[in-house]
Amino acid sequence: MVCLWAFLLFFIIMRTRLASELWPLIALLCLASLCCNLLLLTLDEYNYTIWYISRGIEVSSKLFVVSFLIYNIFQELQLSSKLAVHDVLTNIYNRRYFFNSVESLLSRPVVKDFCVMLVDINQFKRINAQWGHRVGDKVLVSIVDIIQQSIRPDDILARLEGEVFGLLFTELNSAQAKIIADRIRKNVELLTGFSNRYDVPEQMTISIGTVFSTGDTRNISLVMTEADKALREAKSEGGNKVIIHHI
Repeated sequence: MVCLWAFLLFFIIMRTRLASELWPLIALLCLASLCCNLLLLTLDEYNYTIWYISRGIEVSSKLFVVSFLIYNIFQELQLSSKLAVHDVLTNIYNRRYFFNSVESLLSRPVVKDFCVMLVDINQFKRINAQWGHRVGDKVLVSIVDIIQQSIRPDDILARLEGEVFGLLFTELNSAQAKIIADRIRKNVELLTGFSNRYDVPEQMTISIGTVFSTGDTRNISLVMTEADKALREAKSEGGNKVIIHHI
């Protein structure tokens, strides 16, 4: 048995080079079994201390391997759960989470004032074409950071597609929604322009389409359609504008 475990350990190390997280664990089990068998060779009927030591090594190694595997499984599950609702590039919520949040809000027994904003980065396709996708990604991440600094911690920000972002606000009135939208627009223009804190190749601007509701509607299609209309209106007027629709 000693020779068998020694050969298996040598074969695993030489064949796999312990290239993944799994092979070191298998090698550890082989090493533990090898040590146990070596200790058992010295065992006689009057000395059971060695037997307990060998079994302790075997059990400890197995517990370690099982614990490590369980920990890795939970880490993978946590990562999968995060990726299911987060955008990989910007690390904010994705389209699925955003629409689920709006639907969840509209399904409440009592729906209070809320606001949905659609944010579009002006001239983003030209930026991508002129400067490349790496710079385009940097612009996206920079805009996201500016928006996050301009809103409240509990407000929902998500990347819906490409250069379009969605925001969901609750517990605010129409005037407050306008203030927040203007603050986001101005901060993007300022922080990518005069100060250029984010070191982007040129000043960026955004267009914001906003729909404000007092809670009378429970139709998500109506909410998103009105927000999209407001966004297209803001872009058609030259961009760098905030347009608000009420429903």
